[in-house]
Amino acid sequence: MNASIFSCAAGTLWVLVTLSVWVVRSATVDAQSSAANSGDSIDACMQRAEAAFARVDARRVSQKVGFLVPRDTHSEHYVLTQRTCVGFLAVGYPRLADLDLSLHTSTGLELETDFRPEPYAYVRFCGPAGMRLVVTVRAHQGAGEYRLVRFDQAPDQMPDLNRDVGACFATRSGVKPNEPSLGPEPEAGDLDRARASWARRLARRGYRRLRSATFSSRAGQRQGIPLRLDPQKCYALAAVGGPGVIDMRLRITAHSSRPIATDLRPARDAHARFCAPLGARAASSPQPSSPQQGGAYRADVWLARGAGEWALELWELQETAVRPAGVEGFARVPYAEMQARMARRGMTMQPLAWGALKPGETLRVPVRLQGKRCYAFSVIPSEELQRAQLDLMLLDKEGGLIALDGRPGQEPLLYHCTKQSRLVRVATRVRRARGRYLILVGKERD
Repeated sequence: MNASIFSCAAGTLWVLVTLSVWVVRSATVDAQSSAANSGDSIDACMQRAEAAFARVDARRVSQKVGFLVPRDTHSEHYVLTQRTCVGFLAVGYPRLADLDLSLHTSTGLELETDFRPEPYAYVRFCGPAGMRLVVTVRAHQGAGEYRLVRFDQAPDQMPDLNRDVGACFATRSGVKPNEPSLGPEPEAGDLDRARASWARRLARRGYRRLRSATFSSRAGQRQGIPLRLDPQKCYALAAVGGPGVIDMRLRITAHSSRPIATDLRPARDAHARFCAPLGARAASSPQPSSPQQGGAYRADVWLARGAGEWALELWELQETAVRPAGVEGFARVPYAEMQARMARRGMTMQPLAWGALKPGETLRVPVRLQGKRCYAFSVIPSEELQRAQLDLMLLDKEGGLIALDGRPGQEPLLYHCTKQSRLVRVATRVRRARGRYLILVGKERD
């Protein structure tokens, strides 16, 4: 009896030892495979990606190599030599966490886009011989080297890159929200780091912090916070979530209940830029110690999902004493912000021309550039175009596309340096709205 028990126990022990050795070896192999993948060169990653396209009979035609910093863009021009379906694959490595890709005609007509939250992007279009295409790569998040590969006989959908190829890149998951006007929210972290990230972002756009306060809420709880604002000035109000906050919403009202700004996007942080309307009582003290001190304005903040600490920060926009005629109401905000952004690049901003657009219309304004100088171009909306999307294009004298910025939710901004004096055209297009806009040009200081 005892011998039988011992024999059974020995058998159990052998099974446990064998299983433990197998688990350790499996973990070791997985760790080595993961380490090998993480150390793969971008050339090895691209070879595996191209092999995935070759399996669906796509033919590799060319490859471009470049480097992008955060929010930077680069465009490449292509001409179709025959009628074909052309595809473009852009991949980022190793710290380009989110890469966007868009395809336009040489006159700026949008054909395809891929704005998924991934370190690679793919667009495809079928066109006739002689058609001119412009592919624009943009670093939505991160910085690093990228590769842009052209395929002929391209498939309608990007082939499955599977784990072998996906392991090369720092993949992300989830759905990218509509971009807020101040760019994507910071990565999740402690509240102090999130507030510091907002501080850097707002300071670059010409804001000065007035005051802040910290709160703690649970999901569904609403906080009503009185604000003291000067009705002659413009502000940014940011509700910055801590690690436990998942989805926060913001509404700012004046004169009892009239809303003047909202941010109802599903995001951890909520913010709004606005100019305080006339008629409300101004602050008796220019810098009260916290946002809770009374006034005729009110911020309503509530957590749709999550719970924990969050901060409410009020920033004042630094404006110049003199503004061009017509820059009033909300247009003051993007005008002053753009002035600060160009100044950081060592440029002086000047108004170029007012224009009026209706949906689908494109207007072009000729500009002569001096050789061996760099320029910035932007366009800001009037009050009626505040929520519209404006596309900005820089064209050569033949109408070919030089640069394009059509990001949703942000005022477009282009930089261009020219070796020789030349004539270009600044083209503007609006979607789903009509109204006036102002073209701005920045020039390097002498």
